[in-house]
Amino acid sequence: MSILDNLLKPDLNNSLLKKYHFSNKLMIPLLLSSLLTHNYDSNIYLKNTFHSANICNIAYHSYTSTSCIITDYIKPKNISLFARIFNLKCHSISTIGFMYYIFKNKSS
Repeated sequence: MSILDNLLKPDLNNSLLKKYHFSNKLMIPLLLSSLLTHNYDSNIYLKNTFHSANICNIAYHSYTSTSCIITDYIKPKNISLFARIFNLKCHSISTIGFMYYIFKNKSS
């Protein structure tokens, strides 16, 4: 598979699927640690580290899950390609937006 295929079809690559399953196991501990650092007065760099790790984890998990849904339910190749590109753009924009929000608002 080429790099573009791996990027647009992470559900068809075994190593990316292993990372997807590992990110599933990290989701609750990262959410809890992010919540704890947000509720208590802790170092802003520690907060931003947990928040950004949480955002990246959720974004990757959501992107791969949506890609699996596209593979299962959208069969025409041209519509599938459009949906995959739209999926990549939406998840990229939202991840960049959340990161920008976190690092712009240092007092969060």
